[in-house]
Amino acid sequence: MRALFSVRVRPVALLLTFIFVIALTVTVFAASATVYISTGQTSVRSSAITSNYGASYDGYNYSSSGHPLYIDLQYSDGTGWQTERTSLMAIGSGAYGSSSRSGALLWRVQLNCMYWYSDCIGRGTVSN
Repeated sequence: MRALFSVRVRPVALLLTFIFVIALTVTVFAASATVYISTGQTSVRSSAITSNYGASYDGYNYSSSGHPLYIDLQYSDGTGWQTERTSLMAIGSGAYGSSSRSGALLWRVQLNCMYWYSDCIGRGTVSN
């Protein structure tokens, strides 16, 4: 006699379920924040993300930008913000980098138009 709600689990279904759970777990712990700078702004900052194992950044200075653009990767342990890395992005080019600084830190990126001009157009992203 069979049980009323007997279910036979196939190995493929079990494997797909396992992969799905792993993908959700990785997604939950991944964070990023993007900021855009446009005409009329000299400097902008992204919102902060948390990471215990460093952070990475990437940015792009659009070809319609008027000047080169700096991107700073910054961290804070709660006592103020420090710049960890700075890259200069020429018009129509990008930059990326990372830091392996560990600890319970907040991370963000800051975009600064060169010489405090206000005609830069670009974006920056920080992620863990």
